[in-house]
Amino acid sequence: HIAHNPDVKKKMLEEIDRIFQGDRTRPITENDVQKLKYCKAIVKEVSRVLAVIPFIVRSINKPDEIAGYKWPAGTMFRINADAIHYNKDYWEDPDKFN
Repeated sequence: HIAHNPDVKKKMLEEIDRIFQGDRTRPITENDVQKLKYCKAIVKEVSRVLAVIPFIVRSINKPDEIAGYKWPAGTMFRINADAIHYNKDYWEDPDKFN
C-alpha cells in the first residue's frame, strides 16, 4: 500500500530520517520506536486493510444473554474482522488506505 501512496511513503521516510538523523544503520532503540508515530499509524492501517486474521472465534463458558438473545454455555461466536474493518458505519472511507 505504501508503493501506491507516494505521499505516505514520503512522509514515512521523512519521519525515519528525522528520528535516525541520517544514520539508518544504527540499532533501533525503544525511544526511537516511541517517536515513530506516523510509522506506527501506517502499520495499524495496513493491519486494518490486510488483516492477518480475518476472523476471531470466541466461546462462552457459561450461559449468557447477549444482544437480547440467550446463549447456552459453549456457544461459539465468530467475529468477522474484515467486515468490521470495511464497515462504513465505523470508517469514513473504508476502501481507501488512510
